[in-house]
Amino acid sequence: MGRGQYARRAAKVPSAPVNTTEDLRDDPRIAARQMRRETRNRELGTIHTVGNPIKVASSLVGGEATLPGLGEHTDEVLAARLGLDAAAIADLRDAKVVN
Repeated sequence: MGRGQYARRAAKVPSAPVNTTEDLRDDPRIAARQMRRETRNRELGTIHTVGNPIKVASSLVGGEATLPGLGEHTDEVLAARLGLDAAAIADLRDAKVVN
Protein backbone atom coordinates (compact mmCIF):
# COMPACT_ATOMS: atom_id res chain seq x y z
CA MET A 1 0.00 0.00 0.00
CA GLY A 2 1.40 3.36 -1.01
CA ARG A 3 1.74 6.42 1.20
CA GLY A 4 -1.24 8.11 -0.46
CA GLN A 5 -3.47 5.14 0.24
CA TYR A 6 -2.46 5.17 3.93
CA ALA A 7 -3.40 8.86 4.10
CA ARG A 8 -6.78 8.24 2.45
CA ARG A 9 -7.49 5.33 4.77
CA ALA A 10 -6.56 7.45 7.82
CA ALA A 11 -8.92 10.17 6.57
CA LYS A 12 -11.60 7.49 5.99
CA VAL A 13 -11.75 8.24 2.27
CA PRO A 14 -12.86 5.13 0.37
CA SER A 15 -10.23 4.16 -2.15
CA ALA A 16 -8.47 1.22 -3.71
CA PRO A 17 -5.31 0.72 -5.73
CA VAL A 18 -5.54 0.99 -9.49
CA ASN A 19 -4.00 -2.01 -11.21
CA THR A 20 -2.04 -1.72 -14.41
CA THR A 21 -2.16 -4.36 -17.11
CA GLU A 22 1.17 -5.67 -15.82
CA ASP A 23 -0.20 -5.86 -12.25
CA LEU A 24 -3.05 -8.04 -13.44
CA ARG A 25 -0.86 -10.18 -15.68
CA ASP A 26 1.56 -10.90 -12.83
CA ASP A 27 -1.01 -11.27 -10.03
CA PRO A 28 -0.78 -14.76 -8.53
CA ARG A 29 -4.50 -14.73 -7.73
CA ILE A 30 -5.31 -14.29 -11.43
CA ALA A 31 -3.16 -17.32 -12.24
CA ALA A 32 -4.57 -19.40 -9.37
CA ARG A 33 -8.16 -18.76 -10.50
CA GLN A 34 -7.23 -19.55 -14.13
CA MET A 35 -8.39 -16.12 -15.29
CA ARG A 36 -5.61 -15.47 -17.81
CA ARG A 37 -7.00 -15.47 -21.33
CA GLU A 38 -5.56 -15.08 -24.78
CA THR A 39 -7.76 -13.70 -27.51
CA ARG A 40 -7.00 -12.96 -31.13
CA ASN A 41 -7.56 -9.68 -32.90
CA ARG A 42 -7.24 -9.45 -36.67
CA GLU A 43 -5.19 -6.26 -36.52
CA LEU A 44 -3.27 -6.69 -33.25
CA GLY A 45 -2.69 -10.45 -33.16
CA THR A 46 -2.76 -12.18 -29.76
CA ILE A 47 -3.99 -10.08 -26.85
CA HIS A 48 -3.56 -11.18 -23.23
CA THR A 49 -6.62 -10.41 -21.13
CA VAL A 50 -8.14 -11.25 -17.77
CA GLY A 51 -11.25 -13.40 -17.75
CA ASN A 52 -14.43 -13.01 -15.79
CA PRO A 53 -13.85 -13.35 -12.02
CA ILE A 54 -17.27 -14.94 -11.54
CA LYS A 55 -17.02 -18.71 -11.84
CA VAL A 56 -20.26 -20.57 -12.54
CA ALA A 57 -19.82 -24.23 -13.48
CA SER A 58 -22.61 -24.17 -16.07
CA SER A 59 -21.09 -21.23 -17.95
CA LEU A 60 -17.35 -21.77 -17.86
CA VAL A 61 -15.61 -20.09 -20.76
CA GLY A 62 -12.71 -22.00 -22.17
CA GLY A 63 -10.30 -21.85 -25.03
CA GLU A 64 -9.39 -18.89 -27.14
CA ALA A 65 -11.78 -16.51 -28.80
CA THR A 66 -11.41 -14.18 -31.74
CA LEU A 67 -12.54 -10.63 -31.14
CA PRO A 68 -14.84 -9.16 -33.79
CA GLY A 69 -13.50 -6.38 -35.96
CA LEU A 70 -14.92 -2.86 -35.81
CA GLY A 71 -18.30 -2.96 -37.54
CA GLU A 72 -18.08 -6.68 -38.30
CA HIS A 73 -21.62 -7.39 -37.10
CA THR A 74 -23.16 -3.96 -37.62
CA ASP A 75 -25.45 -4.96 -40.48
CA GLU A 76 -26.74 -8.03 -38.65
CA VAL A 77 -27.39 -6.11 -35.42
CA LEU A 78 -29.15 -3.20 -37.14
CA ALA A 79 -31.32 -5.59 -39.12
CA ALA A 80 -32.16 -7.91 -36.21
CA ARG A 81 -32.58 -5.33 -33.43
CA LEU A 82 -33.95 -2.33 -35.32
CA GLY A 83 -35.51 -4.03 -38.32
CA LEU A 84 -33.52 -1.93 -40.80
CA ASP A 85 -33.20 -3.10 -44.38
CA ALA A 86 -30.03 -2.93 -46.51
CA ALA A 87 -30.97 0.47 -47.96
CA ALA A 88 -31.50 2.05 -44.53
CA ILE A 89 -28.19 0.62 -43.30
CA ALA A 90 -26.44 1.94 -46.41
CA ASP A 91 -27.91 5.40 -45.69
CA LEU A 92 -26.48 5.27 -42.15
CA ARG A 93 -23.13 4.22 -43.52
CA ASP A 94 -23.17 7.04 -46.13
CA ALA A 95 -23.97 9.53 -43.36
CA LYS A 96 -21.04 8.10 -41.36
CA VAL A 97 -23.35 7.14 -38.49
CA VAL A 98 -21.95 3.58 -38.57
CA ASN A 99 -18.84 1.95 -40.04
